[in-house]
Amino acid sequence: MIRSHLCAVFGLFAILVSPLQPVNAQVDVETGLTLEEYVNDILLGNGIQAFNITYQGGDQQLGYLTGGDDIFSISSGLVLSCDVSQNLECPEEFLACDGCLGNGFNDPDLLEIANSVPDLIGQNFAVSSVNDGCVLEFDFIAAGDTVSFDYVFGSDEYETWINTQYNDVFAFFLSGPGIVGPYASPAGFPDGAVNIAGVPNTDPNLPVTISSVNSGTNPEYYVDNQGGEDVCINGYTVPFTATYPVECGETYHIKLAIADGSDTALESVVVLEEGSFESNAVVQIDLSIDVGGPEANTIYEDCGTATLSFERPVETILDIQEMVYINYGSSVATNGVDYGQPQPDGTLLPLPDSVVFAPYVSIVEFELTAAIDGVLEGPELVEMEIENVAACNGGGLMTYFSFFVAEEPPPFIVEGYETEMCLGDAIELAPIVSGGYGNYTYEWVCTGEVGAPIIFEPDVAGPWTCEIIVGDTCGMPSESAVIDVEVLEFDPLEVNIVEETIELECNGIVDIQAVVNGGYDLAAGGFYEYDWEDQDGNNLFASWFDPSILSLSTWQNADEVFVTVTDACGMELTDSVEITYNIPPIVVTVDEQIDVLCNDPFNITAAATGTGPFNYTWLDGGSWLGWGNPLNWTTSTDEVIVLEVSDACGQIESVDIEITVDAPEVIVSLPDGLVGPCTEVFNLQADVTSGSGGYQYSWFQNGINMNENGNNVDIQLSETSTFTVNVDDGCGQSGTDNAQVVIDNPPLVIELGPDVYASCVDYTVIPVDIVSGSGDYQFEWFVAGESYDVDDEITIQSYGTIPVSIAVQDGCGGSTLDSLVYHIPDIPISLEVTPSTTICAGDGMSLEALAMGGEEGFIYYWPTLGTYGPTQYIAPTQSATYPVIATDICGDEMNVSSTVEVQYLFSDFTVSGTEDNENRYTFRATPNPPEPYAGAYAYDWDFGDGSSSDESIVVHEFDGLGDYTVTLDVTSWVGCINQSYTVVRGPVLLYVPSAFTPNNDGINDAFKVIGGQIKDYELWIMNRWGELVFHSTSLDDFWMGDVNGGSHYAGNGLYNWIIRLKGFNTDAEEHTGTLQLMR
Repeated sequence: MIRSHLCAVFGLFAILVSPLQPVNAQVDVETGLTLEEYVNDILLGNGIQAFNITYQGGDQQLGYLTGGDDIFSISSGLVLSCDVSQNLECPEEFLACDGCLGNGFNDPDLLEIANSVPDLIGQNFAVSSVNDGCVLEFDFIAAGDTVSFDYVFGSDEYETWINTQYNDVFAFFLSGPGIVGPYASPAGFPDGAVNIAGVPNTDPNLPVTISSVNSGTNPEYYVDNQGGEDVCINGYTVPFTATYPVECGETYHIKLAIADGSDTALESVVVLEEGSFESNAVVQIDLSIDVGGPEANTIYEDCGTATLSFERPVETILDIQEMVYINYGSSVATNGVDYGQPQPDGTLLPLPDSVVFAPYVSIVEFELTAAIDGVLEGPELVEMEIENVAACNGGGLMTYFSFFVAEEPPPFIVEGYETEMCLGDAIELAPIVSGGYGNYTYEWVCTGEVGAPIIFEPDVAGPWTCEIIVGDTCGMPSESAVIDVEVLEFDPLEVNIVEETIELECNGIVDIQAVVNGGYDLAAGGFYEYDWEDQDGNNLFASWFDPSILSLSTWQNADEVFVTVTDACGMELTDSVEITYNIPPIVVTVDEQIDVLCNDPFNITAAATGTGPFNYTWLDGGSWLGWGNPLNWTTSTDEVIVLEVSDACGQIESVDIEITVDAPEVIVSLPDGLVGPCTEVFNLQADVTSGSGGYQYSWFQNGINMNENGNNVDIQLSETSTFTVNVDDGCGQSGTDNAQVVIDNPPLVIELGPDVYASCVDYTVIPVDIVSGSGDYQFEWFVAGESYDVDDEITIQSYGTIPVSIAVQDGCGGSTLDSLVYHIPDIPISLEVTPSTTICAGDGMSLEALAMGGEEGFIYYWPTLGTYGPTQYIAPTQSATYPVIATDICGDEMNVSSTVEVQYLFSDFTVSGTEDNENRYTFRATPNPPEPYAGAYAYDWDFGDGSSSDESIVVHEFDGLGDYTVTLDVTSWVGCINQSYTVVRGPVLLYVPSAFTPNNDGINDAFKVIGGQIKDYELWIMNRWGELVFHSTSLDDFWMGDVNGGSHYAGNGLYNWIIRLKGFNTDAEEHTGTLQLMR
């Protein structure tokens, strides 16, 4: 509120003398730009482009600051604010932030950083939340081995709220290849982020806040600006540089963030210097234009020249040649046609497609002009794609540079204005000029002066008028304008405080009135500015509605009040009044000289009389120590602290207390008698028995600094050494002690013990016994000559007798060997199996194996069967040999085999008839395979009619009355049996009835043909007209006297029939006849 009031008053004066007045310059902050413009056009330097730009916060919180030369730590840059960035301009009325996130913002990393500050600076406040966040993030490709940029932090929290919960915070979170950090990072950069913003030369990194940089803490970095009118921020820092190593050519992510601490009040900003986010590995390009108008990146056709400068990268070797390649393919304007290097004959030489830096040459320049082409095309883009071939250790990197070519500039406009000033003041005057080519000339007709602006300092009152002629270049016609100034003169300023004396009671309040006459006052359109102060120069704030009235209370502790009045012309006059109090004085009783031990806790107790209750505030050099009574504190240096006691009436009484510190001698001791082998880790503990605390330790080995700073060290030695510890306390005292560590390495002796006798199924643990040695042993076991294990014992199992040995080394170079024999008994195995035999095809049998001897627990394996077990059932289809392997539990094997022959037997015979008797046949056995010898097979014939035979060749006669099945069983000498058979058919038999009576009397009601030995059969019955009435192909069919199976019955009479048949052993036959049907 205070700052707003002062700036608003100033704004009234600014309006009075605008546009040019004798006031200090102010910064300008532009808002409303795109994110790409804020980042790529303002923040990033030559050769770097950002992408994937995102933003969280209100649009008004970002801004582009300019005009900071000589009045701010940075001349221009990107503003990130917790409020409206334009409030840095000191506007007439401060702007409210419409889009700020307020308490709706949250960032755990920012909150963690804010709360890391108290411990790092010896304070104990805590930030409860972060609010009104402004967060700008983007990706970029590192164009060098470091990323760096300059920035300034500022805040309106200065200096009232230092070391409190209102610790506004900002951070620059960097993530990417090679970076592992504790803070959150995007998914594409999974290893976390680091904060690269901090107070210089602090370890651990101290974040920059109002509490870590101010007039009392790191004051060399602080600029106090309370009441400043050039930049409206109570305090800010000198420029800092954020820097961090990166991998050239890799993609990184940066998050720039600032937020209010614990509340949403009072603005804090961070300003990143324009163009400072740059590369150290790519060529820097600059376009210098002698006629460029307001835009410094546009050259005009046939008007002026430009110089295009290429500067070697910072990260380069000057004594070698370097080269970059240029591609103009994305340009709209044509190289060598629309622009180029001017030649003596008026032509244009295209800009080169490469730039070569000869050894020891840092800058290469080209003169550049634009040619008239007679075509109105508007501004045409020239985009240069520069391939930095040597960047990133030869990996190459692409950067970009662009400018415009245009036919003609914007319209040339010159404007004047009217203004007022006071007699005795001096102001700057200049016309308002825009457009044109930009090389303006000024001629003041009234005075003959040239140039602009001019300083106007009149010596008489009244009106003043002057015409100014402004010229441009490249044939642009001149323009003129008139400036009118009214010079005002006023009566002398008079200031009087109405009250002559003022006396205040406890908690009393009195209005003090200042009466002002003369000067440039409100009645004449001006104003008075009132500045109320006490005897110490502290501001006393008057009424907002009537600043001529000051309401003064006892709590302001003023002994005298001063008012300084300034009129609109800048004239000042001061009056004052003394203040007395009708209040009992505060009397403080406290020890004003105290002796304490260095860093030893102590307390100071005070007593006060007067008008209570009393408040106690303890200060050390302006820094707050605590409230209340008593004060509990420690210190390591002589100090003078201040006790301020305030009463219920607002009075304050101060007492200086001198503290003298006594520091006792530091006594330290190290342990004695430290003896051991080289493998032993000795702990040297520094035992401090006297001192003031806050100890710092330095350790030395044989006089060489060990760079250890703890109160103890762990050491392991190869030879005897002497160690020294120096201990410094926080009070300037020190102590030292020495200790010798003796290294004594005993001989290495080991014992395996006697040979071991075991079964092949035993798992035997064999340890090694270390009789003596230096420790830190290494073991290597060998079993059967092969490396086996490296532990201090082994567990082995073996199927045969083997040698076991071990080699042992200790940590001090000792080595030795020992060995034993691991015995396993050898018992022979015998194996029996089912003898070889022959079986019939299709039969099966069991094979049985039985092993004896060995270590028993036999496993039987039949490799051709792929099965295990002592008994296997087989049903082979062909002869085979079946081996079996018996293995005992020690792995010893025995194998035998059994051969099984498979006998195949197929019964068969031939049949032949005799010519003289159709029922007599000769049967001849033809088995397969034939008999290997006479009598090898037995034959058993069954002729199906009750007759049989056991001969191989038999003649048999059948009765011919039916079919007979003849079988032959052949039995081999092994007992294999096979049977074959055939059917012997008799002669064809046929009976056809000659008449039937289908009258349903149950007697001869159907016609049916009876036959035997018939294979194929077909019957047709026709009436006398040859019409078919019945047809059949089966001897099982009946004719019931119907017509073709229908409901119509055939009439009585004589019917013709035809039968065609074939017997099993005869040719086809046809029979005919007649049939009498009678009902």
